Amino acid sequence: MSNKATVDSKYVSHLGHLAKNQPFARYICLSQSHYLKQLLISMIQKRLEKLEKTKPEVYVFYGKTLDIHEWMDKAESSSFFSSQKILILKDFKSVESKKLKQILSAPEHEMDNQKTVLILEEGISLKEAGAQVSKASNNGWHIVDDATLTKKQWMGRLQKRWEWYGLNPPVEFIEKIMKLTLMDLDLAIEQVDRWGLLYHGNDAVDWNRIDTNHLQPDQAIIFNLSDALLSHDHAKSLSIYFDLTRQGKSSEEIFYFLLNHCILLGKVKTTLELAQSSAAVYEAFKELNRYRLGKLIQQASSLPIQRIYESIEKLLIIDKKSKSQSDTTLETMLTTTIASL
Repeated sequence: MSNKATVDSKYVSHLGHLAKNQPFARYICLSQSHYLKQLLISMIQKRLEKLEKTKPEVYVFYGKTLDIHEWMDKAESSSFFSSQKILILKDFKSVESKKLKQILSAPEHEMDNQKTVLILEEGISLKEAGAQVSKASNNGWHIVDDATLTKKQWMGRLQKRWEWYGLNPPVEFIEKIMKLTLMDLDLAIEQVDRWGLLYHGNDAVDWNRIDTNHLQPDQAIIFNLSDALLSHDHAKSLSIYFDLTRQGKSSEEIFYFLLNHCILLGKVKTTLELAQSSAAVYEAFKELNRYRLGKLIQQASSLPIQRIYESIEKLLIIDKKSKSQSDTTLETMLTTTIASL
């Protein structure tokens, strides 16, 4: 399994590498993108199968129930049924630190001759993974943690999913999905699968009549609410708030969505002012969805920082009062603030 090529931490880079090369022996797959992680694993399986015309054996372990002796035995021993193996450890951060160190520090050469690929998987960022994982690249582990895609790459992935169902929607429809989901590929793929099963092979789909209103995630709605709020459009702010409550969102959910969004917006605004460069902001917040970050930068660029701080301060006052007073409900305080902020 010797492969000396250098590939950066982007999922798309590793997918491109696998299109022409054999997989590396060790991967650490991070980020919350379930689709890209599964696509990477699927391509690794296909490359191994193509190499020796037989399917590799796949063993899946889970962090909370990991038997370290079984893992090491599978990783280092030959297989009776196939000369190739893939070992996947899900939720690896729940593994005891000493055991994880044993996995990360095992000499790579012991696995090279067995054509074994090890994959550690977790839905977190590299920063959250900690120093032990960050240093694993020094021992042959390839860390894949950047799930960002360009618009063209995102559109291409979704188009391939449509083709799987024998469907070919217009580009405008795919762009609409991209905007509504804030470029959340997993959410978009999930919806395409639903439509794909419904319209499979149908050449007469009227794409203009398909309802997409339900696609808008909470984050997108919070952008709309915060835009209206920070722009002093009180009528629109209240309208969005009551729409959310009719959809089943509680006052607590809306409040904390809004508070967390404004705090993140303040951080982006501060970074943007200090660096005076959007590129520096993308680098500083690379764990965020790129489309969402682009919206944050756009929003931060059009607002004075004092306006953002003022909003955060008033929301924090609501938070404090809601935890210390019982005579006024959070809903009353929130709607009053939305109507006047």
